[in-house]
Amino acid sequence: MTVLVTGAQGFLGRYVVACVAACAPDMRIIGVGRSPRDDSQFTHDVTIGSHPIRAAVPQSVRQSILQAGYEYRQLDVLDVSALTDCLCETRVEIIIHLAAALRDSDEQELLHLNIEGTRSLLSAIRNSNSLVQRLVLGSSGGVYGRVDPSDLPLSEDRACAPVDPYSRSKLAAEELAQTMAAPMGLELIIGRLFNLIGPGQDERHVTARLASQLNAIVHCGAPPAIRLGALHPTRDFIDVRDAAAALWLLAAHQPSCGIINVASGIETSIRALCEMFVCASGLKDRVQLIHEDPRPNDTARHVADVSRLSALGFQPRQTLRASVNAVLEWYESQTNAGMNPATGEEVHSARANCSM
Repeated sequence: MTVLVTGAQGFLGRYVVACVAACAPDMRIIGVGRSPRDDSQFTHDVTIGSHPIRAAVPQSVRQSILQAGYEYRQLDVLDVSALTDCLCETRVEIIIHLAAALRDSDEQELLHLNIEGTRSLLSAIRNSNSLVQRLVLGSSGGVYGRVDPSDLPLSEDRACAPVDPYSRSKLAAEELAQTMAAPMGLELIIGRLFNLIGPGQDERHVTARLASQLNAIVHCGAPPAIRLGALHPTRDFIDVRDAAAALWLLAAHQPSCGIINVASGIETSIRALCEMFVCASGLKDRVQLIHEDPRPNDTARHVADVSRLSALGFQPRQTLRASVNAVLEWYESQTNAGMNPATGEEVHSARANCSM
């Protein structure tokens, strides 16, 4: 059997490929993406002190990918012809669609990647007359929008009312996929992902931004202060390794419901998350918190009903505290050697450049 992962060089995509390689060693795994293949580095930078370096893929993830005989093809998900040829040649049976623009992308990129990219993939499936049986579409818990506390936890049956361009584009992709998949008899499973956390994440996300700042204080001599937005909002955090396992579970088994929340089902405030990071870094009572303006249209509370996912036998393996420690350890590994561990290249005397 063959599985294809779009956005395979992204943050979640790497972990999904590694998860499939570990859970299904006989599976042929093909990844596609716009960037050239690079098994050692993500496509985004992180900050060590004040110095940007390319984020390294964790060693355990790299090993799983390399041992799997993983195949990668550089192609744009918007290229229907190239996608069609790839599906015809490889005879893919399962697709996990993760290629997408991130939340802070401009509206043009959100339109192209999240909506047009989904249309392109479904068109390629239709045009190829291939063996594709199942499509798992990576969506977002943001599609639910701002909610009343009485609506929590958020069930998949709740009406969606997204409040930002990113979440609107993800809901539009869901609806487009549902419309196009039905006439083809294609099994469509939508995984609504809540807030990911894990080693190597882009610093546009609060967990990586916190870890980067604390790492700079502990290891790079930065002033003991961190910048963060509002502390009262709550979120449902799930480790990227657990999210990858959940998506593979959806891909490998046919759920009775087409939309499933991928989350922990645990509500955590940003304040509690910040305290967890500060304590784990050894800086309790020694860090000043500088408040920044919160995101516009920010949602006050968010937590998922995970009963559908749990009914499939899924249980997260990582606690939030374990995830926090893993992220901090990853940043420390980036800093300790004074070089980018993905390439072995010096980061311009990283320790000397860590002062902020």
